[in-house]
Amino acid sequence: MKTRTLTIIAFLCFTLTAMTQTQYYIDKDKTTLQWEGYYQFYFGGHEGTVDFTEGFISMLNDDIVGGYFTVDMTTLVNTDGGYNEGLTNHLKDPDFFHVSKYPEASLNITEVIYHTREKVNVRADLTIKGITNAVNFNADIDYDKKSLSTQFKVDRTLWGITYGSKLKDNALSDAMGFIVNLVFE
Repeated sequence: MKTRTLTIIAFLCFTLTAMTQTQYYIDKDKTTLQWEGYYQFYFGGHEGTVDFTEGFISMLNDDIVGGYFTVDMTTLVNTDGGYNEGLTNHLKDPDFFHVSKYPEASLNITEVIYHTREKVNVRADLTIKGITNAVNFNADIDYDKKSLSTQFKVDRTLWGITYGSKLKDNALSDAMGFIVNLVFE
């Protein structure tokens, strides 16, 4: 009887908590994701964009407690100059993102730690090429603009993106950068 009562109480607490969470969805026309790739031994690299498919944050008592975002890897483009089409096609090949097999990437927010009301640390699971790894980054919240922005880097080799890694000449850095500005409706 005691176990049954505890189970019912736990279920009710979970249900009430879930009911008070609010989801805010991204405005796909205003939300941006820019990527950056770098060379290992000299300055320079490439940059471009990729579009979000969907995304939302979950709020509980005015705090972000979770979120989930997907990007359409087929929209990946290079924007830095003369390499546009050739580099874009190469990035979509199995050497890099293997977009025909993995057309989406995702980020699932697992924890948000507030340093101040506007500055947070986000812990999340990032899935690229079907491989999920934990990431951790700082973000800024602008409540008036309904936005969250961040910049962070990851080690691309953790997601099986190893082309040009550890080569002597023209080696590509294992670091891959993201500049993200999420705007919510």
